Amino acid sequence: FYKPSYSTHQGVFAEIPDEVLMTEVLTPTIMQEVESEEMATPDGKKNLILKKTSVGSQVTYESAVTNESGESQIVSEISTTLQEQYHIPYNTWSPDNSYFFLTVEADGQKNYKVFRASGEPFHGDFPFLNISEIFSNQMSDYVIENATGWASPTLIVVNTASIDSAKKVSFWFDVPSQKMIQLGTYFE
Repeated sequence: FYKPSYSTHQGVFAEIPDEVLMTEVLTPTIMQEVESEEMATPDGKKNLILKKTSVGSQVTYESAVTNESGESQIVSEISTTLQEQYHIPYNTWSPDNSYFFLTVEADGQKNYKVFRASGEPFHGDFPFLNISEIFSNQMSDYVIENATGWASPTLIVVNTASIDSAKKVSFWFDVPSQKMIQLGTYFE
């Protein structure tokens, strides 16, 4: 076994002590920040938990639904950047507890995504329905201002404004058909 030594210019040699040879390898610690939001169904039978985990500039949002017996099921896991923020709106749950929707904010714009509480995908194997994307494909003369909540177990009230005028119009977003239905009244 070779033991390292050193010398000076004067010809003096010395062995290096074992304590100096044993160096600790430092592993950098990456800071991970975890935040969560929760919203129970009106009847208290289910609870939606939205967990945000940030590591550097990357963010993962995990939504999970917990039932009365405390069993939890992960519904979705979405990886994105710090610029995209997911939140649980106050009226997130459908009246029958089958669906919930989340608000997504990015670049000053709001988007709304609908999920099945069971975690089952929608037709076409989509994990969620993007209301803003569906709306812009069907109604190009309006922009979404907000989604206020549920009008029935499958209808979300979506408030919009006309691109060309100050006219405001409310729509129902029908979850099963993925269609926008224009209403005669604007819901404030």
